[in-house]
Amino acid sequence: MGLVISKNGMIRDFALPSELPLRRVVKSHAKETEFDDVLDSEDKDSKDREHQRRRMKQAELSYHKTEQNTQTSRHIWLAKEVMTRPVHTLDEKSSAIEALEMMKKFLFHHVPVTREGVLVGMVSDRDLLPYSERELRNMSLDQIGPKEIIAAKDNTDLRTISAIMLSQGISAIPILSKTSLLLGIITKSDILRLVIKNGPFEIHV
Repeated sequence: MGLVISKNGMIRDFALPSELPLRRVVKSHAKETEFDDVLDSEDKDSKDREHQRRRMKQAELSYHKTEQNTQTSRHIWLAKEVMTRPVHTLDEKSSAIEALEMMKKFLFHHVPVTREGVLVGMVSDRDLLPYSERELRNMSLDQIGPKEIIAAKDNTDLRTISAIMLSQGISAIPILSKTSLLLGIITKSDILRLVIKNGPFEIHV
């Protein structure tokens, strides 16, 4: 899958929940409805049945055309093609107020926290909300935010990343190398920009 859990610079594989609906089935609305109509038309006169057969044939041709168009325009988007880089980060010993100031300056909602370039945490604006500005000045980033972070490798497909964002209720996924070095980050905004720029596209294998 290409998903990992990063904790204190160490990574382990992470699997998507098995009940998550991931498979997209391409269907033609005409094929779904018109084929049912044909089954129900056995009691009609022959003229009506002939009319239904013609409609069925048209629906079938339309379905195959849609299927062919989907296949020819297919592109599997990978994390390394979509991620934002370089990433603005802060060291784990930086004060929490620095994270707040960075978010305000660059209009971020997340700041990756690193130790010598290795991802060790992720702080969001929601993590900072419970604290006053004075408290944030006296807190280091290693005191705030989750220590286990869901991340992805750079060759993870966008379908998997989108699915984990949806299932886990998160809006940013850091992209890591095999040695936990932070390569980039993908947010929901990155995915929306991709849709706006490219229009309809395939995001899954």
